[in-house]
Amino acid sequence: MSTVSIDTYAAGDLISASALNTDFTAIQTATAALDDLNTRTEWCSRRHVDEPNAVKTFNKDFNLIENSANTQLVNWTTFTQVALGATAFRYTPGSPIVLEPGQVLRAHFDVNVDAVVTDTLPFFVPQNEDCYQFAFYYQDASLQINRIGCIATYSVTEIPHHDSGNGNVKNSASFRLRKRQRCNLTLAYINTTGANVTFNWIEARVRLVDLTVIDSITLKEGTFTVFTGRY
Repeated sequence: MSTVSIDTYAAGDLISASALNTDFTAIQTATAALDDLNTRTEWCSRRHVDEPNAVKTFNKDFNLIENSANTQLVNWTTFTQVALGATAFRYTPGSPIVLEPGQVLRAHFDVNVDAVVTDTLPFFVPQNEDCYQFAFYYQDASLQINRIGCIATYSVTEIPHHDSGNGNVKNSASFRLRKRQRCNLTLAYINTTGANVTFNWIEARVRLVDLTVIDSITLKEGTFTVFTGRY
C-alpha cells in the first residue's frame, strides 16, 4: 500500500475546501486498499508462514534449492558461485524481483564444509590463513553485479593463536583442525532507498581468504532459499 500524504495547517492558516477534498479523496482511495496483508503489526511472524487459516504475506518469488548428492572443491581466493555438481546456488526468477520501498528480501544459505586439504598445519596459524567466507551477490537492473549483506567468515582451526606460555602442545593449530562444520549465511534486506530495487538474480558465493596454509575445502549438502515479503 502506498503512503498517503496530506496537507498540514497551523493556527491562522487559510484552509480551502478544494485542499481538504484532495486530502480526503487520497485517504478514501488508500483505505480501499487496506487488507489483512498490510495492516498486521508483525509482518513476518510464525502465523504468516504456517498457520492454516492465516493469509500468507509473502507476495511473490519463493524458491528453495538443495543438493545432498554432489560436492564442490573450493581452492580460490575470489568470491565465486557456490555450485554443488550441476546445482548452482543462484535464484533467477521468471521475471526480475522488483523490491518496492519498505519491502523485504530474505535469503538463507547453509552448507557442510569438510575435507580440509593441507599438507601440515604450522604450530602457529596467522589470522587469515585458515579462513573461508560466504557472501550473497545479485545483478541489478543495469546488469551490474553487487555484493549485498554481510560476509560470513569461518575458521578451519579451533584457535587463532598459540599461547607459548602454557606449554601444552595440544593447543597448537596442528591438533585443532576442524573436520566438518555446518555453515550458514542469512540476509534480510529492507529497501530503504525510497525507490524500487531490482534483482535479476541472487546467488551464494564462497572463497578462501588465503591459500598459504589451507589448500582447499569441500562443500556438500547445501540449501539456498529466497523470498520477498510485504512491509
